[in-house]
Amino acid sequence: LTPLGVSAASVNLDGRVVGGNARRAARAEIITRNLETGEDFRAVTNSFGYFRFENLPLGFYTIRVKQKNHESAPQFLDLSEDRSNYLIFLTE
Repeated sequence: LTPLGVSAASVNLDGRVVGGNARRAARAEIITRNLETGEDFRAVTNSFGYFRFENLPLGFYTIRVKQKNHESAPQFLDLSEDRSNYLIFLTE
């Protein structure tokens, strides 16, 4: 049985953002965009640079990071299953 309000066709994504010299990227904004619907999903990293998205619809996405005056180039993701420990490097 699937809990109410949660689609059976959803996935979770978690990972970490790392800045220059492997420093953690605390309070960085993570934006994922579903390429089929154009819908954006947002999360903020914790003090250690970790983030988590739950119940994202299956599909193809871009993911990028914004922190202060820095923004990563978008990366493409195929979210056809749960992804853990996804690493994003934020260059300065």
